Order: sequence, then C-alpha cells, then structure tokens
Amino acid sequence: MEQMCLRSLCNLDVSQIPRLLCFCLQVRLACTDEDGALLVVTGVRNFRGEAWVRTARTRGRRSAYFDLSFDVMWRASVDHGKVCYSGTVRLDDLCSANEPDSAYEVDLSFDTQPLEDTDEEIALLNLIGPLAPRPARMVEGKLGRMLWERVMLFRQKFEEFTAQ
Repeated sequence: MEQMCLRSLCNLDVSQIPRLLCFCLQVRLACTDEDGALLVVTGVRNFRGEAWVRTARTRGRRSAYFDLSFDVMWRASVDHGKVCYSGTVRLDDLCSANEPDSAYEVDLSFDTQPLEDTDEEIALLNLIGPLAPRPARMVEGKLGRMLWERVMLFRQKFEEFTAQ
C-alpha cells in the first residue's frame, strides 16, 4: 500500500509539497531497542519554506527547488512503558541544492526530559542515535537514520515529481 500511495503523491502540484513531506516522514516511522524501549514519530508541524518548479519558455527545460524547515514530533517509552518522554527534532534549511551529506541544521528538544546519567536517558539517547546525516546512516534502527532515509525518499519523490 505504501508504494501505491507514494506513486499517487508524485502527481501533486507544488502547493502540496508539505503533504508529500509529511507522508514520507510519518509512514511506519518507529524504532525499538532490545530492552523494549519504543520511539514513534507522532507528527510534523511548523512547516515553512518554499518549493517551486519552473519551465523555461525557450527550451522547455524544468528546474525545481525547495528550501524547507519543519519539526518532527516524537514520543518515546522506556523501562517497558513505565516512563514516557516526548520532544521535537527541528530540521532547518533542508534545501534541494544541498548535497545529501551536507551539514543541515538539526535541533533536538525535549518536552519531557530524563534525568542526566540515568538508565532512562541512556535508553532514550540510544533510540534517537546520531542526528547528523552521515553518522546517522551508519547505525541501524535509530530515529536519526530513519529521518534521513525519509528525507532522501522525499528528495527522490520531489525529483520524480518535478521531472514529469
């Protein structure tokens, strides 16, 4: 079902880019660890930026661009669901002109935060993993890796959309 939805989203107009991004970031985005801790993406908010597609009149060549910022909201439970935390990963200046391994502005904030040097903090940070693109792609099953995989999916779908 996910593939069919992604195919249909490629036919959207540029004004619906937020919908495409939200879809890419939210479909089955959750991670667990061996101790039963769970982190789930709960939504995308504070979406802002621009996206456009232009066709040159003389040659009919298309060019496309996006520059986006948004918050990815998450919720986590550790210690077999006894303790819950929530927060936001802010992605700023996600731009089509940047290389995939570029230094993006990424900010992690907590609505509820564990005490320092506790088992809960270690479990939570283990679920989040590194947030920079290159290190995040080197670890399996972490929020950072899943976010960047979905950002790459969005970039791919945006390119497909603009090539039509």
